[in-house]
Amino acid sequence: MEEPVVRPSVFVVDGQTDVPFRRLEASGRKASCSATRLGLGLLLGLLVAGLVVQGYFLLQLYWRVGEMASPLSDQETGSEEKWFHERSSMDYKPVAHLIGTNFSLQNAKSPLLWDTNQGMAFMRGFYYKAGSLIVRRTGYYYVYSQVQLANRGCPKAGYSFSHGIYLRSSTYPEVELGLLKGRNTPCELLDGRQELWFDTSSLGGLVFLQAKDEVLVRLLDISIIRVREEMQSYFGAFMV
Repeated sequence: MEEPVVRPSVFVVDGQTDVPFRRLEASGRKASCSATRLGLGLLLGLLVAGLVVQGYFLLQLYWRVGEMASPLSDQETGSEEKWFHERSSMDYKPVAHLIGTNFSLQNAKSPLLWDTNQGMAFMRGFYYKAGSLIVRRTGYYYVYSQVQLANRGCPKAGYSFSHGIYLRSSTYPEVELGLLKGRNTPCELLDGRQELWFDTSSLGGLVFLQAKDEVLVRLLDISIIRVREEMQSYFGAFMV
């Protein structure tokens, strides 16, 4: 037995029987949903494309960093170490300042001896041996020396002493070359009196020195060196 079909009632207002009945449709809603989905799809596509591009650049950066951090060959490593050593050696200029606190150990034929690590003494870029500063780098140097002297009376009339800075070089191995010299006559005002006198002799000048050259100080009469204070007797050099 068939079930009865229920149909909606149709009412006629003001006798208008020619108005057709139409069912409600969701076409506007469907169009709105389609536009929303299209917009979301575009945004998702742009996001994925951005991630792909970013990943590509990160991968390129990773490869380049890996190439830079890869181990150097033996030749490259040697060149790098050589460059670093040369750069480190050029970061400073040789300098030395020695003080005269050990004069009692030398004799008349030896150069003045100096202290290299006491008080205000220091040395960098030089070697020291038996009174000589040994040059390690060729160049122009300012060399200087001062000695403080004292005695009671004078050994003889017209007494004077000589103070000089000398050079020993492999170019002239048999002689010492005078670089700077000075001569003082401290007894002119004593007039034969046996009085205590003090004097200072100072030298300084610019010279050209080669590697392995030796610079030293001589005083012809070491008996008049009395004062052994670091601020009064010293010897030094520095590259300019």
